[in-house]
Amino acid sequence: MESVARPAPRLGGVLPAEVRQVFERSFVCEYTSLTRAGRPVTWPVTPYAGRDGTLDVTTGLSYPDKAERARRDPRVALLYSDPAGSGLDRPPVVLVQGRAAVRDADLRPTPTGTSARRWPRPGAGSPTRRCSCSGG
Repeated sequence: MESVARPAPRLGGVLPAEVRQVFERSFVCEYTSLTRAGRPVTWPVTPYAGRDGTLDVTTGLSYPDKAERARRDPRVALLYSDPAGSGLDRPPVVLVQGRAAVRDADLRPTPTGTSARRWPRPGAGSPTRRCSCSGG
């Protein structure tokens, strides 16, 4: 599977500091995408505040459904409702609705026929697809 790398849109406007902290310090959020029939499917994921103003989540190569649904219908939502482990005291619940961009152009076949991500150093992690979401 190959996709064209496109820059992900950025979250617009100036965000309140308490919302930025939720994005930067949360260990889990709920990711919702749509099935072919238009039904929402929600899974817990680990979010990352992207350096380019996006909110990123990853999905393993052996579990491609999240990325495939986002590729087919980019309308997604991220709900930050559980501050466990973040160190934040009573943070706001934050809902982001936007469009996802699946960025997996750096996947390549390995000799065993599976796919792998090119990592900048050995042992940097496991192969993943990255989905980025921007509000709007």
